[in-house]
Amino acid sequence: MKNIFKIILIFIISFCLNSKLIACELFNVAPGSEFSNVENIIGEITTDLDDYNKYDVLRLEVNNDIYCPNSSLKNTFSYIFINNKIFRGIEINSYIQNDVEPSEKDNQVYTFINNNLGGIDSEVAERGWEGIKEIKTPHNIVLYSKSKKNKYTVEKVLITNEANYELTYDEELTEIN
Repeated sequence: MKNIFKIILIFIISFCLNSKLIACELFNVAPGSEFSNVENIIGEITTDLDDYNKYDVLRLEVNNDIYCPNSSLKNTFSYIFINNKIFRGIEINSYIQNDVEPSEKDNQVYTFINNNLGGIDSEVAERGWEGIKEIKTPHNIVLYSKSKKNKYTVEKVLITNEANYELTYDEELTEIN
């Protein structure tokens, strides 16, 4: 009887701990870890990282519909930042046309972050709000932004950490495939 109780208790604890994991394996990779951890999810990239020096910051675009199909991030993409074969951070991007009716799609990055990483002020979900918010997490820097560009509303969230933050906004990023 005690063994059954222990098994049930372990199952419940495991379920509770796993519920805090993000709904996409790609977003669970810790900034500062080996890039091979990302390749285990997206597959090996065609670019030879040995062709770049240790100061080059590389940016790889991936489709979230392919690598995060159950994440509720439809028609979005992410930039993965790499430097010296180390994963430095990820930026989730969403572009929604301004002339469409308001819906949850307008705030899908906001909704995803609220459900998976922590709360953002509800003011960012209001139509017309633009700006940047920082979400407090124990290990990462999470920056959410929303702006208007031409006829689109652009939502972005950068997930990195203090040690890697400066490498994610370098003006001399190199795009790779």
